[in-house]
Amino acid sequence: MIARAWLHLENVVMRTHYRDFSNVTLAAILRRSVESVEHQARRLGLKKGRARLAEMARQNQNKRRHSH
Repeated sequence: MIARAWLHLENVVMRTHYRDFSNVTLAAILRRSVESVEHQARRLGLKKGRARLAEMARQNQNKRRHSH
């Protein structure tokens, strides 16, 4: 599969929303794979915001609790 180049507008969306949105949500919005979103975030030097990281930790804890 040939990688599709990232458009300027897609990078604007990433820079604007990466810190607060899940990678799954961004992938759906941008019609990209989660892996592509993660890779582009690394290329752009983007990080998740503190509130988003806390939410992700809670979600992971809930998943672990319910998986037993």
